[in-house]
Amino acid sequence: MQTLMRTAMALVATALTLTAAPASAQTPPPDVVAKHGEITPAGFLNMRMGMTLRRAARVGNVRFTKVQRSPGSSCAYSSVRNRRVNVMLRRGRIVRFETKGQPPYTKPSRTPGLGNIRVGDAADKVETTFGSAVRRSPHKYVEGGSYLDIAYRAGKYKGQSMRFGTDADDRVITVIGGKTGATRLVEGCS
Repeated sequence: MQTLMRTAMALVATALTLTAAPASAQTPPPDVVAKHGEITPAGFLNMRMGMTLRRAARVGNVRFTKVQRSPGSSCAYSSVRNRRVNVMLRRGRIVRFETKGQPPYTKPSRTPGLGNIRVGDAADKVETTFGSAVRRSPHKYVEGGSYLDIAYRAGKYKGQSMRFGTDADDRVITVIGGKTGATRLVEGCS
């Protein structure tokens, strides 16, 4: 009887939380299932946010380029060899994965982001895949371009996000996944 009562109280509390939560605090659609080889908010391949490069190389069965450190900062960059995927590190731990295209962005990238969204895809694909969870803001360096951000506040990607940069033609030019603060850094380590 007590278990039934606790379960009922938990359901009521959950219902109240869901109805009281503002739209911006809701989780993106849960039906976006990550496929192996996609950059996700949690990582890439078997590599996860928070891992060291040594551990990531072992679990991902990949090799990394030499680490490039940012002067006077705890931030650094490396790349997954043969994948065109960059890795941002903070204090020696992975905080984001990203892939960028080359103009004219018509050739799809080899490495997709969550939802099988690739460099070269239309921004509409991001908005269709993630729905109202997408927050659009102006691109800092690409005139007419945008950032399409999907921030996870609950679930398995809590505290992590995806960012898709677009050009003036509304084509995806960057795919970034990782810890929310790191995905929002426009100039990488700067």
